[in-house]
Amino acid sequence: MDPRNTEEQKKRTVIRVGTTALAAVIVVLFLLFRPGNGSDLPGILTESGEGYAIYQNGAVYTLRLTDREGNVLRDDGPYEQCPEVRQTGDGLWEVSLQGEAGGASGWAYYFAPESGQISELFYGLFDERGGLVLCAQADRLIVRGVFTEEPFLELTGFSRPLAPVAEPFTDARFSDDGGSVIVSYLAGEELSPVTETIGLD
Repeated sequence: MDPRNTEEQKKRTVIRVGTTALAAVIVVLFLLFRPGNGSDLPGILTESGEGYAIYQNGAVYTLRLTDREGNVLRDDGPYEQCPEVRQTGDGLWEVSLQGEAGGASGWAYYFAPESGQISELFYGLFDERGGLVLCAQADRLIVRGVFTEEPFLELTGFSRPLAPVAEPFTDARFSDDGGSVIVSYLAGEELSPVTETIGLD
């Protein structure tokens, strides 16, 4: 027998064995990490509450929202910082990346674990009370329902002209009885600070 043929057969056998072993590894990895095997969780659980859980995966975070039966409603992220989740007094959870509502440059959205409803994303959000949100939009304040699309009320015509800046409103919140809005803003070219109360009747 030609020694060269024997050597060539050994090489082919080694290649076949190596290919088979690689295929076996691929199959095992697929079985271990296929969806539904528990590996689809977004990372290490760092915080949880009724209807939500925050997972950390390396340097990023994912927020998972679920209904009362545990069905996944939404996975949000990845975020480079941990999202803030707080419960309001209306049975809602507020989700924000800047912390609590309170700035014209902030954003947040709400969800209700009881019904599984998730609101749209609100920009310029200042406050929420009784299922209503208070947001700044350019030269006006908008009052609308958390889960409705149409504005409930637009607040314009303040006692002083708004300052010609991108974000004239510095603070806005519902009164304790919910019947009015207390708003602070910069007025005129001199950027004078003004605070006034506007009724919602």
